[in-house]
Amino acid sequence: MKNLFKATVVAFLASAMISCGGADKANFVGNWTPDLGSVDIHISEAIPSELQENMDLDKIKSEMKKNQSMADKVNMEFKEDGTFTVGPEGDTKDFKWDVDGDNLVISGQIPEEADGDMGGKDFSFAFEIVESSADEFTLKLTGASIMEQAKAQFKDQVDEAMGEAGPMLGMLDLDKILGESWASLKFKKKAVEA
Repeated sequence: MKNLFKATVVAFLASAMISCGGADKANFVGNWTPDLGSVDIHISEAIPSELQENMDLDKIKSEMKKNQSMADKVNMEFKEDGTFTVGPEGDTKDFKWDVDGDNLVISGQIPEEADGDMGGKDFSFAFEIVESSADEFTLKLTGASIMEQAKAQFKDQVDEAMGEAGPMLGMLDLDKILGESWASLKFKKKAVEA
């Protein structure tokens, strides 16, 4: 009887973990637009106050919100075949997309015309899915996640940038700052034009 009880509990926990983990990939298929008014940014209190003075988050959010009409003109489509098309009308780029647990993964090749020596390099970035439905989804990216993913794919470029930052980095608790800093953005499904 004890074994039957244990097996039932294990089966229940396993099914709960499977049903709770991950987002429904089908929810992402379609055309989307970012809701720039939904931008949420949090910066770590470990950033020295003299540097925080240059980071007016309310101003950044306000400026982003003002650019909503431009964002509405960007084509952003997740296709069933795993292709992600993004860009202004007539100048879109194709990438790949997938849902991996609680992450939306975008991958492909950085366009050749990108600044510096990054053009043409392959990339894959995972964004945390905070919430998703058939009509909207919210993505979040932490400073720690950006750094971890960038180091894994572009170590030389990250090392060079860190070297250029010089001794100032030694005065900062970078792990704490990156771990406590994040940004999120909501996307809304575009209405189907008749």
